[in-house]
Amino acid sequence: MSELPGFSDLVMAVQIRDFTEAEWSALEHIAESHTRQVSRRNDPKSPGAEPLTTADYDDLIGSIPALERIGKALDEVAELYLSTQHPGAPVLGYGLKRTGSWMSVYKTGQARETHTHDSDVSVVLFVDDVPEEDGGVLGFLNPTNRHVIGGTGLLQTTFRKQFTLTPQRCVAVAFPGYLEHFATEYQGLDTRRIIAADFAAFDSK
Repeated sequence: MSELPGFSDLVMAVQIRDFTEAEWSALEHIAESHTRQVSRRNDPKSPGAEPLTTADYDDLIGSIPALERIGKALDEVAELYLSTQHPGAPVLGYGLKRTGSWMSVYKTGQARETHTHDSDVSVVLFVDDVPEEDGGVLGFLNPTNRHVIGGTGLLQTTFRKQFTLTPQRCVAVAFPGYLEHFATEYQGLDTRRIIAADFAAFDSK
């Protein structure tokens, strides 16, 4: 991560290597099923349209037993992020609890506009490899001071830094929910799929 510019230490990418073929096959089967379900409800055609999302679920992972191992892996990534970014948090008894999860499916021409999450930590797991030339990269923008005391804000809004990550199968990306991020337009012929989860911090003491 040291190769990424400026604020990249706020983002952590982890290759999850211990999924079995059976677990991953189950995930892909569920992904296909939910792709068909959300496609029947909403199939936008215009370039730049929002991706299809399993919005009917507050916690997709928690509602499907076959995703239990996937959920535990995302939980572990979130806890690793917490202990790496805030080494004092476990000492203070702080932990993270998953508050929601969902799947998003990007088809050709679909993107995700810049947004944040109402969470302390968010984790995104890439389901598919996406060639660099197909777009659909996950991008992050450096934090800004929205209150801008003693300045116009012109420089921080005009010259914002950003970096992007190309989706790689079984890679999970953790970041703070306040960090603005986006997905560029997917130009591949197949699909770009992710499973994501939000986490809230709590004090166990």
